[in-house]
Amino acid sequence: MNRGLWTRIALLAAVATLAGGCGPAPPAPARMIELSGALRLPAGVTPAGKVYVTLFHAWSLQGNLRHPLEPIETFEAAPGAFTHRFSYPEGVGEGLVVYAWADVDGDGVQCTPSLRTDPSGLTEVAGFAADSIQVIVDLTELCRGANWFYPPAPG
Repeated sequence: MNRGLWTRIALLAAVATLAGGCGPAPPAPARMIELSGALRLPAGVTPAGKVYVTLFHAWSLQGNLRHPLEPIETFEAAPGAFTHRFSYPEGVGEGLVVYAWADVDGDGVQCTPSLRTDPSGLTEVAGFAADSIQVIVDLTELCRGANWFYPPAPG
């Protein structure tokens, strides 16, 4: 065999080795959490649609890459009492934040420029460490995203 062919084979083997080492990272270890509590709407507000709840790590990563509100998962619920089991990824973030908004007009969209009636709210779970957590989220602010609430404004 000629030298050029061996060079190409060696190069292809090196590329295949490098590409194989750059595959997806294994999933972070996780633990099952049972979250229960209440999603409270202002008096007289009855949503035509559902309440959409998003769970976040309060903070993720380290150093210059540290940031708030890394999403864990989203689920749908009805106003009032709820229970939801979810897998909490460990080692990739800290804390737990529960954000919710109610679809008052039933359009499946959180507010539009012309219709701004969907209430929202956020609660940070203090001292999050248990496998069973209770939380109350008061949906009192119209058309606010999670980043409006958290992290709290200084001072």
